[in-house]
This record gives sequence, structure tokens and C-alpha cells, in this order.
Amino acid sequence: MTNQIYQVIQNIKDLDPDIVNSLTKQCRIVLSSLEIGQDFESNSFVKTEMPKFCGTKDPRNIANIGYRYLREGKRIGILVDKTNDQNPISFEDFLHQESIEYWLEQLSSTRYKNLKTKRRLQGTQETYAYQVWKFNNWLYSREIECHRTTYYQLPEEKKKQMYLDAESQLTISDWLQGPQRNGCG
Repeated sequence: MTNQIYQVIQNIKDLDPDIVNSLTKQCRIVLSSLEIGQDFESNSFVKTEMPKFCGTKDPRNIANIGYRYLREGKRIGILVDKTNDQNPISFEDFLHQESIEYWLEQLSSTRYKNLKTKRRLQGTQETYAYQVWKFNNWLYSREIECHRTTYYQLPEEKKKQMYLDAESQLTISDWLQGPQRNGCG
């Protein structure tokens, strides 16, 4: 689960009593402990604050309760999600890149032959495509020192390069040119 950042924008006392009464007593206590304007990460809130309100010592139960209360707070308008999780490229656009389309054709879709779905990808293709997309998003705007070598030459000069996407560094034509390899170090 990604670590979300929440901001408290409203006090529970300012809400309609019908909405407040629809919450459990423990949820009302937890949400009323938050101060307006407070920013916090969901993971740290669940690990440090929620044990104060729960009678159980099991961390899994505490986490389930904590995340449920954060979702309720967001649903009723006390919390707003400020997670800065903008992806540099949408998943659909990522799939339309030449190298990704070629790569996905090489993977099996699913072992079920008569499965009819409306999704474009299934099984192995979908799983691997999401993992490569997440890696592409992680790689975005990172500066990594790389060098290029061939089988018969020593490493050439090293240089730092900022990646805006993996497509510029990984195309089919690069792989079809010959026996070269890229190394990072």
C-alpha cells in the first residue's frame, strides 16, 4: 500500500449530526483527536497514534482499523488526500510505446483459453506490464550514472543523465543493432 498524506480540513464537531452518528464511537474519538490544518502520513498515523485508541495489541488489526477510519474521514469530508502521486505517463499511454507493445506480444496472456473479458491485458502480460510501468514511474526524473560498453572495448566515459522515461533509453532498434550491453555503476 502506498503511503498517503492526509490533511485535516474540517473538525468533526462542524459536521451534520446525522453523519457523525453514522460513525462508530471509536471512529468519532479518533477523528476528533485530529486538529484542523494537520498534515500526516497514513503509515505513521496507524503505527504511532492508533495503538492509543485500540484495545488490541495485534498490529494487523490496528492497521485495518486505522485505515478504515482514515477512509471514513475522507468519505465524510474531514480529511483530504494530498498524496503527490502524479504519474508521468498514464498506463494506457505507456502500453502504446513501441518497445512495450513488442515486449507484451512476446508474453503469454493467460492459461485460460475461453476467458472473455473487456480488458486489454490479462494474466502474465498485465502483471508484468504494471510492474514495468511502476518502474518507469520510479525512474522518472532520477539522475543515474551510466556507461555503455561493448564486448571488445573497455568502458567509455561515464556520464550522468536524467531519465524522463525508459522509452528513450530502451527501444527495439537498440537491441537489434548487435551485441552491446548497457551497464550502470
